[in-house]
Formats: sequence, C-alpha cells, structure tokens
Amino acid sequence: MSLSLSTTLLLARSRTPADRSRVRLATAALSFSGALLINAVHIGSLGRGELSKDHYSNYVAESGLRPGLTAALAILAVLAGALSVQALRLGTAARERRFAALQLAGASSRQVRRLSTADATLIGLSGGLLSGPLYAILTVLFSGLPRVTQVFPGLSSSDLLVWVAVAVALPLGGAAMGYLTYRDPSASRPASGFPAPLAVIAGLVCLVLAVLTAAGFGFFTSPLILIGLAVVWATQIPRSVGPIGRWLARSGQAGRLLAGARIVADARSAARMGGLLLGCAFLVGALVHEGLVTITGKNDPDSLGFYVAGFGMSALGLALLTGIALASLTVGVADQLVEQRRQLACLTALGVDGRFLHRVVRDQISLVATPALMIGSCVGLLMGPQGLIGFQVDLPSLPFLAVGLAGLLLLSWGFAVGGAALAGYLLRNQLRDALDPENLRAA
Repeated sequence: MSLSLSTTLLLARSRTPADRSRVRLATAALSFSGALLINAVHIGSLGRGELSKDHYSNYVAESGLRPGLTAALAILAVLAGALSVQALRLGTAARERRFAALQLAGASSRQVRRLSTADATLIGLSGGLLSGPLYAILTVLFSGLPRVTQVFPGLSSSDLLVWVAVAVALPLGGAAMGYLTYRDPSASRPASGFPAPLAVIAGLVCLVLAVLTAAGFGFFTSPLILIGLAVVWATQIPRSVGPIGRWLARSGQAGRLLAGARIVADARSAARMGGLLLGCAFLVGALVHEGLVTITGKNDPDSLGFYVAGFGMSALGLALLTGIALASLTVGVADQLVEQRRQLACLTALGVDGRFLHRVVRDQISLVATPALMIGSCVGLLMGPQGLIGFQVDLPSLPFLAVGLAGLLLLSWGFAVGGAALAGYLLRNQLRDALDPENLRAA
C-alpha cells in the first residue's frame, strides 16, 4: 500500500532538535549554492565583449577573465552543494529509531526511503526559495567592497527567472540526495579492513616520480605530490592507530582514553578523511607560497589588488573544500554515535553527561585533523611547485617562507581545534540523543 502525499510529508517532517540542526545546515549550504549559481548565470549573460572597468570589476569587465570567473563560481556552487550532502548524511539516533519503528510497524524499505527523499526535497525547496534573497544580500554586501573585488556585479530583472529555475532545480537535487544518502536501519555494514599494500606502493611511486621530475617538469609534478601524500597518509594511519590508542591510554584522562578507543574502532574512516584533509592543506600551503611570491614581487597597487582578489576567491574555494572534508569527518563521528547509541546509553548509568561526550568527540576530531592539516600545509608551502595559480614566478626569500610556515602551523592548529569545537557544537543534539536511555529499548 502506497502512502499518500499528506502522510508522506507528515512522517518525513523532522521533529527533534538534532534533525532540525541537520536541516538548517543543509538548507544554508543549498541556499548559498543557489546564490552562487544565480550570480554565475548573471555574469555569463553579460556577453563576450569588453565592459567598462569604471562600473565592473576587472574579473567581470575583461572578456578573457569572465568565463574563468563564471567557472569558478560554478565550482564553488558545486562545493557548497557537496557540503549540503554531508549535512544530509548526518545520522541521528532519533531518526534511526523512527525509521526502524516504521519498519516494525509494517512500512517497507521502499516507503521509508521515500520518506527520506521527501525530507530532502523539502530541504531543497527551502534552499531554493532562500537563494534569491541571499543573492540580493551578497550583492549589496559586495557593492561596498573595492571595485576589483566586486564579483557580484548587481541585480537585474533576468535574475528573477534564474531564481525560479534554481528554486525548481534544487528540490530535484535534494530529492536525489535524499534517495542516494538513505541508509536502511536494518542493513548491516561490512567491517573495514586494512588497505592493500599496492596502494602504499602507488603512493610512494608518485612521490619518487615527483622528486625525480621536479627540475624538468615544474608545476606538472603537483598532482603527483598531492596524490602520493594523500595515499601514503591514508594507508599508513590505520596501522599507527594502535600506538596512538596506547599513548592516549597512558594519559590518565577518561575522555582521551575513550577518544583513542573510538579512533581505533574506526581507523579506516579516520585515515580516509585525514588523507583528504592533508590534500586540502597541501593546496592551501601552495596557495600561500604563491601569495607570498606575488606580494613580494608586485609593486603596483592596482595589479596587487587584482591578484589579491584572485587569491581570495581561490582561498574561499579551498576553505569550502576543507570544510567539506571536515564535515565528512564529522559525519563519520555522527555515524559512530548512531551505531553505538546502545553502548553510549549504558554510560548514562555511570554518570556520563553530554559535556563529557562532547569533549570526547572534540578530541577525536582534533586528533585526526591537526596532524593532517599541519603536515599538508607545510609540505605545500615548501614543496608545492610553481604554477598552481596559473603563472610562474621566483621563490620568495627565506624570511617570508619562515613567516609563512609559522602562520600556516598556527592556522592549521586553529582550524583543526576550531573545526573540532564547531563539530561538537553541531553534534550537541546528536550527543544528547545518543545518551538517551531510550536507546536501550530501541530495536
């Protein structure tokens, strides 16, 4: 028997604080993605000729740069959409219990998947409707910045039609995300094993080839360095979690002991996300390297502002990409909370509260993210070849490299610790649900 539309919408509606926080995060990411898409279409519709630099930014006025800006905005929109996918993947104990209860009450797996799809469709509809007002707000905000950075050129009547198209497309995208990210509560998950030695060999081969060919091929070695570092990191971390767990056990703190045990229990996922964070940090380090070269080599204020604006947009893209990787790590932690909700509920009888588990989650994420971000950013600064931005210049002086290295270490540590604290805050309702004694009676 199929569910009616009103029944589907009623059952799909989120009712817990944990679900509502997940919905708000996904809606915000989708609305930002829609605003970027509207702006990309607006810039693409300005034509192919040169425009006045008295009214538009250089990136908008010059016909050679306009397609690149449009492509960059489209890529940022895709990254923001990927962030919404990670938000939708955030499982909650209450949501899992609700789906399991519906299946026990006679609902088929197909009907429950339809509820997940309807929930994501409503999120996409909300994001699409909010993308237009957000686009207008961003346009007003960017109009107060220096002209070279005004990549939101202004509002027009055609933007309304684009907004309507985005408001129709995002619910369809949300429905696809809800269908694909649905996870059957009764389905068992295979245990993850260690990666094959072939992956380690492949990563080392990439690094050796990059070192041997760096003098002749220059920036063409950057993909080899990036892939080699990420693969070696992701394949070796699972083998080192045992010593890390034993080191945490000697700390004498119950929170760190439990954080180490959770990392050991899900070493493969932690290594995979750590490898992704390492790759993102490598690109950030290479971007800082090129920024230092540009700042020290350009004396013209106008051209310097042009390059700074380009670096700013590149940094925004890398920040979104790093945020997506950190969100993926947070999703893994949320999945652990769902899978271990019965064990965590037992801790309630021992006096464990949400603040203790919040510290455990914060330590778990920071222990994975901090070394990956620090090592990746430093290697990117010191070994990142020229040309990642599209032009080739000389190496900066040693003092500037030292300042950049110290700044990257501090920035990486702050981003890891701040990201872990933010993830703990976003998961506060999931933590509360996981400690609920009601989980002991859940199927």
